[in-house]
Amino acid sequence: MRKLIGMLAVAAICLQGCKAKNELSAVETKYKGYYEAVEDVAKVQDGSLYYDMRFEMTQLQDGSYRYYIFIDQPQCGMFDIVAMAVENGVSYENATKMAPSVGIFEDHVYNMIPNQVYTDKGYVEGIVLSGESDSPEIDVKTLVEWHDKTRENDYREFGSYHLTLDGATYNGEKKEIVQIVEEKVEEETVEEESIDEVETDDEEEVVE
Repeated sequence: MRKLIGMLAVAAICLQGCKAKNELSAVETKYKGYYEAVEDVAKVQDGSLYYDMRFEMTQLQDGSYRYYIFIDQPQCGMFDIVAMAVENGVSYENATKMAPSVGIFEDHVYNMIPNQVYTDKGYVEGIVLSGESDSPEIDVKTLVEWHDKTRENDYREFGSYHLTLDGATYNGEKKEIVQIVEEKVEEETVEEESIDEVETDDEEEVVE
């Protein structure tokens, strides 16, 4: 546990610079809260109506494996995105390495809007969570959280998958995806496409 706290401190310092001790503590608490939310979730869903999630695993030269979780193709405006992947059901107390995450330690935020990419303003084409494993098979639980444009409505989705070199399969007790009125999705998508007249960029922002 002490090793994990030390890793949290190093990560926070590297990503945020030297800050007051109480601010670092807040970052650790935020990370712990998200980790335990993923750890404790009982029901998960396979897929999302709001974005695409894809998986890839490759073998490295040293014989270990690296996996990638791609989150992209937003169907509506997604703001202040937080994403995390917890491996093999390891509890926070027993974790010996950092869980791949986005939106916790960084000073800037990540947003996704259909058909728009403007990285300087935080509008990215996609997000990537990446981690390493000694095994060619691994179970991961995922969390994706975001706000809508008004920041008044919060969304949080959990998934559970079994990853191999051949891809990923759904793994968990399924929770039905909440159906959205199609007219609402279309209306929100059109509205978000005009934000700041953001221009489309062909490059995908990769965040590990």
